[in-house]
Amino acid sequence: MERRAVKRIVITGAKGLIGWHAHARLHAANCAAKFSEEPVPFDIVALDHAAFNNDTALQSAVEGAQTVLHFAGVNRAPAEELEAVNPAISLRLAKACKAGGIVPDIVYANSTHVLSDTPYGRSKRMAGEVLSQIGGRYTNMGLPHIF
Repeated sequence: MERRAVKRIVITGAKGLIGWHAHARLHAANCAAKFSEEPVPFDIVALDHAAFNNDTALQSAVEGAQTVLHFAGVNRAPAEELEAVNPAISLRLAKACKAGGIVPDIVYANSTHVLSDTPYGRSKRMAGEVLSQIGGRYTNMGLPHIF
C-alpha cells in the first residue's frame, strides 16, 4: 500500500462561517481515514483572529504549508477601516509566507462585491491582488451573499 504524504492546510478565519465549515470537512476526512485505519490526509492548522495576529503563531502555522484557505477578513466596519483592513490581512499572510520561504497554493474566499466600487468591494479586490502575488496556485472564489 502506497503511503501518501500528509498535506498541511492552514485555514485563516477558522472560527468564521466559511472557515468553520471548511475545518469541519477536513477534520471529517481525517476521522474517516482513522476509522478505516488509514493515515490521515491532512495536517490542519486552524487560525482564529488571535493566532493570526500573533507573529509566532502565524509563522509557525505557515511553515511547511502546501495550501492556505484564506477566509479571514472584515466585512462590517467604518468605510475607511474596511477598505484598509482586508488588504492588510492579506499582506500579513503574504509576508509570513515570504519570511518562511514557502509558496503555498492559496484559496481565497472573495466576494462578488469585488465588482462594485464600494469600500468593501475595493478592499476585497485589493486583498485578492496581494494574495495572487504569493506565487503558488491561486484560486479566487467569488462567493455571492457572503459579506
